[in-house]
Amino acid sequence: MRMSTLHKGKKSNRPAPLSLPIDLWPTADRSAWESACRTSDRLKRGGAASHLKSVTRNDLAYWYGYFLGFLSRNGLLTEDKSAPEYVSPENVDDYLMEIKHRVGIALLALCPIRLKNFVALEIGRTFVDVNDKWWIVLPATETKEGRADERPIDNILNPAIESYIATFRPILEARGSPRRLSGSREMTECR
Repeated sequence: MRMSTLHKGKKSNRPAPLSLPIDLWPTADRSAWESACRTSDRLKRGGAASHLKSVTRNDLAYWYGYFLGFLSRNGLLTEDKSAPEYVSPENVDDYLMEIKHRVGIALLALCPIRLKNFVALEIGRTFVDVNDKWWIVLPATETKEGRADERPIDNILNPAIESYIATFRPILEARGSPRRLSGSREMTECR
């Protein structure tokens, strides 16, 4: 794991957290966020995010902090840049790949299957939602033993799977990625 390059303006030997807390964001981002969350006061309008519930603001801060944590772990986060400079197609693509790999690693750890079967999992065909529970459903023709393999995915992964499928898969599909759960050519080539 790469070490954090930014920790309150200083280099640090500690690993960057997955989601950087707001107090570790670059100054420009932290100031912009605080301004956006500023509540209205008499005749002064509130910030752009002031109308959002605190749970929504916390969620947005967590996910942006996750993106900043990714940048920090990869030595890309510096104090002299702000959001528009970080949100490049290359950084976003790399960030999406990290999320995809984390979901895949967790899935393989809790529900081990052959790599060939994992990279071929297809949303809606061999990776299906059955009554709000995700299942791996492999037909006999796709398993080494020639027997169907149907197994539920541990519920602990549901939030990560739901977030990945709802938020990140559409982006990958728009870029021409296949409907496979892994969605990447390099993972498919491992077969």
